[in-house]
Amino acid sequence: MKRLVLFLCFLAAITVLVMASCSDKNSQEACNYDTTMALDNGNYDAVLASPCADALQLGAANFGKAGFSATEVINRFVDAKNNPSSDSDIRLYMSQMIGIVSDATLGYLDNSHNEYVTVPAGDSRYQNAQFSLSLVDAIRGLSLLKFISESSIGTMNDSCDANNNTKPDDLDATSCSLYVSSGLTCTAPTLTVGGTVTVASDTPNLTFSSVTGTYRGLVIAVAGTGTNISGCPAPNEYKKLLVQSGATDYVAVATSMTLCRASDGNDWPCPLMQNGQPMDLVAAIDANLTSSVSALQSSTTGSSDVSDSITQIKTDACPAGTCTSADIADYLQKY
Repeated sequence: MKRLVLFLCFLAAITVLVMASCSDKNSQEACNYDTTMALDNGNYDAVLASPCADALQLGAANFGKAGFSATEVINRFVDAKNNPSSDSDIRLYMSQMIGIVSDATLGYLDNSHNEYVTVPAGDSRYQNAQFSLSLVDAIRGLSLLKFISESSIGTMNDSCDANNNTKPDDLDATSCSLYVSSGLTCTAPTLTVGGTVTVASDTPNLTFSSVTGTYRGLVIAVAGTGTNISGCPAPNEYKKLLVQSGATDYVAVATSMTLCRASDGNDWPCPLMQNGQPMDLVAAIDANLTSSVSALQSSTTGSSDVSDSITQIKTDACPAGTCTSADIADYLQKY
């Protein structure tokens, strides 16, 4: 009889716990659990919609929505440090870490950055937030490089190499536009290995009805007898924009995959805006890489391999410290 009483008491206790659990399904603890499980399962929309998601969870969800996994990103940085091969680091990053980049990709990376920077120093989560921030900002800098080098198909066209320099021609065209913005010509040795990269046309004083700024429209032509020239568009030309900065200077502007009708009556890649102004591509890359390195210095949670790889990106892309257009053009040619 005593055992039966104990058993009935046990069942009563379980019933109370179950009822408490059911009545508590909307509690803070339940919300936290559901949000954590959603993040672990890659249900990023659920995390972003959760009323109890914290800054680290929102930052991670936006990073995931941008198409990146922190684990995969860390692995690629470790690979770059520990597995040197014939491929350059930038080729590894562009081909194995950065996929197709879109306007939405950059927006989610911005959102992720904005979440992580809200965690203040002194918060127990600060160092984790800073390490995550370093990954996000490094990825955004690299993503901008790939974004501005993509063709209309939404990714770099590796099947087109008319000038036979082992680099996609749309990437060569990007380097050329950056050299032009620096007042240089497109005669770097890597550009002229087996052909030429030239400015086929240079249209000044372009404006767009939907955005501010005065622009120069460059049409870059890549020519040669490369073995895979059959994969190139005809004509093998790429449109790039420079935006006026000061009285006579022009800087490369980040542009979208979307086309916009300009004042010359032709379609050009739409300029990307940042705080209501055309996004200076080189300044944006410099800001992201600088922020990434700074965040690493505020964190002690990441591996030294990741730290070394990110620091090396800044050193390779901007050897003098502050990035210049010519620096970024040279860096792309290491692809």
